[in-house]
Amino acid sequence: MQKFWMAAGALLLIASETSAAEKCRDWAWQKGSRKTAQFGLNADLCLGAHNPQAVVNEVKARGEAEGYLLDKRIPLLRTEAGTRSQQGHNLELNAGVFIVGQKVWSPSLNVATPYYEKSFNLPALDMEFPYRVQLGPIGVKVAAGVRGTAGVDLNASAELAQLQARMIPHLDTNGYAYADIDLWLAHVGAESSLLFARGDINLGASTQVVIKDNTAMLTGSVLGLYALRTLDGRLNVYADTKSARRRGVHSWERQLLGFDGFAMQGTMFEAAIPEVAIY
Repeated sequence: MQKFWMAAGALLLIASETSAAEKCRDWAWQKGSRKTAQFGLNADLCLGAHNPQAVVNEVKARGEAEGYLLDKRIPLLRTEAGTRSQQGHNLELNAGVFIVGQKVWSPSLNVATPYYEKSFNLPALDMEFPYRVQLGPIGVKVAAGVRGTAGVDLNASAELAQLQARMIPHLDTNGYAYADIDLWLAHVGAESSLLFARGDINLGASTQVVIKDNTAMLTGSVLGLYALRTLDGRLNVYADTKSARRRGVHSWERQLLGFDGFAMQGTMFEAAIPEVAIY
């Protein structure tokens, strides 16, 4: 999972960490004259990032009511609130309330960011077609079968200014066959296996708010990866004693044939979401 998001967000991690980036906007309203009497409201909102073009990791807001009497400033009420992303999918929240310049309330806490993970699996396929024949004291069992599993894994996470989601359909199917001869004191036989297909498709998307050219931009990317392995095969012969048989192990085993099949992996698609200025 880590490699996937490193590939999806690589362009956002290149900038130097020594130059922080910040985008602020101020609002103000006043009524009256400072030389006699004035009442005013001020507010500002700032988005901050570790460096230019990095994901926003801090939001700060401030609101203030103030007055002036004969050109002397009187701080009436000030409120502050902020949140910062921490490592480990945590957010640090803090706030402050000041009345006439005196702090009266300053809560602070850490909360975990949302994370969702769920797997949906189809009923497992497990079919065997056996045939058994008794030739006097010698018993012969021949069987062939197929096994398979398939499902979809989903996960999503949200941070202060970033959303990530991933869907992984996966499949694993194989066939097998064996012939086992019961010689009463021992068993001898041969068994083979063939991998039909084992792999997954990794589909993901991420969106984030970054500060670029002194503007808060909504950006993102989509990425599709695939990995598939097929036609792995083995043919073994074995011999078992009765005691080894009870323990579920072979007393002697040798591989007569083996081939590694084919492995394929790569990128199906990769694209950036068009940037949108939001602040």
